[in-house]
Amino acid sequence: MSTAPRLDDVLALPTEDELPYSDGMPMESLRHDLQVDLLRQPLELFWADRDDVFIGGNMFVYFSLEQVRGKDFRGPDFFLAIGVPRRERKSWVVWQEGKGPDVIPSSAGPKPRPNMSPA
Repeated sequence: MSTAPRLDDVLALPTEDELPYSDGMPMESLRHDLQVDLLRQPLELFWADRDDVFIGGNMFVYFSLEQVRGKDFRGPDFFLAIGVPRRERKSWVVWQEGKGPDVIPSSAGPKPRPNMSPA
């Protein structure tokens, strides 16, 4: 059972400018980048005339203050949010944006990751 946040916590929520936006790890392989581009490029063309769609990726997404405190940073390769201003962001901060991303697809490389069971 979760408890409601304390007023002190709500007033002190960090913004994207105050949160880490890089883990210092190198980016993915060329193959992985091409897969992400296959998702991103058609959607950017499809929604080119809209200013309320954000297509992001390779940036941290912050869902809760507990996640920040535990340094449990999540950085999807690709995500899509509709109904938000199109602008440059260092990271996606749910309490700053007013919502989470609408779509976060996931793909696995040629080998299963240690925490994933093989198909």
